[in-house]
Amino acid sequence: MLGRPDVDLTCLVRARDDEAARHRLTAALRDYGLFDALAHAEKAFAEDRLRVLAGDLATPGLGLAPEAFDRIAERTDGIVHAGALVNFLHDYADHRAPNVLGTRELLRLAARGRGCRVHAVSTFSALAAGHVPDAAGRFDEDQAPVPELLPSDGYSQSKYVMEQLLDNARAQGLDSVVYRLGEVWPSRRTGVANPASLAQSLVYACARTGIVFPTSAVIDHLPADLIGRFLAEAACGRRPGGDRVHLLRPVSLRFGDLFDRLVERTGARWGGYALFHERLTDLVERHGADQRLVRVAMLLPAPDGDGDETPAAVDTLFTDSSGRFTVRRADDHAATGVTLLTGSPLDDLTAFVEGLADEVIHR
Repeated sequence: MLGRPDVDLTCLVRARDDEAARHRLTAALRDYGLFDALAHAEKAFAEDRLRVLAGDLATPGLGLAPEAFDRIAERTDGIVHAGALVNFLHDYADHRAPNVLGTRELLRLAARGRGCRVHAVSTFSALAAGHVPDAAGRFDEDQAPVPELLPSDGYSQSKYVMEQLLDNARAQGLDSVVYRLGEVWPSRRTGVANPASLAQSLVYACARTGIVFPTSAVIDHLPADLIGRFLAEAACGRRPGGDRVHLLRPVSLRFGDLFDRLVERTGARWGGYALFHERLTDLVERHGADQRLVRVAMLLPAPDGDGDETPAAVDTLFTDSSGRFTVRRADDHAATGVTLLTGSPLDDLTAFVEGLADEVIHR
């Protein structure tokens, strides 16, 4: 959207003031290697098409002064809501303020002004395991979370409640679309990983230790650049056909295949899980400031005795939504020029793996 001369953007960023908010936004673009977007941002700043405001989803009025809140409401035609706390170690109470009450404030903003549409990012895990799929074993995009079936973790519970808020607002005439996502992988162009992702941090840990291990773990995937393009087209162009859209590729990503690619490109070698875990523990002890390694070491199970077999618990850490959720609306929306359903998982991650190879070489 930054590159569209006909679009004015207001970004809400958690920071102490507007200057710090602007710095945080541009630093994020730089850190993720999005230099084209950074150039577009600087041009948009100069043309007064991009405003960055300090705020907070977790506070009343989004942390804005009442007059600023009203002013934004008056000139806003659409809202893209992708902000959230994501921490699977925290409970619902910790997620409620930013994820639920923040959504409520954005709905209030939409209703206060022109009644603009809200485009909200959710997760497949908002549907708890007990939900019943269709005859083909898949969940349709029209399926809403059932009140009697709450997800097990606090983050997913907060997204379940968020979807309920949007449903209730829609029933009152305030338009919205929910986009459910699974694992968001690095941009195909930059390959820069999300340091908060366990899946991506595990691959990074394998590159750093030089050891990959046998596993049957699988996960869904969709590159961040495709998600961004799709949301931009949906927000600025034709509305998707329904109230919920599933965004994912229908082909699973197997960690074993990705590990094969790591062996080819980074010089890692196949070994047992115990050896990987031993080297990871040693790296954490020597480089404790690397939070990606610390997170992996905290969340992965210990080896079963002295054996090299990978604990079954490793496979359960990851979720594969491919083939379990219909994606017909994403397919219909391909008229925007953003096609989600075709593409190789390993090809999507070429830049990610090459970036790991470069990082290993230069250490």
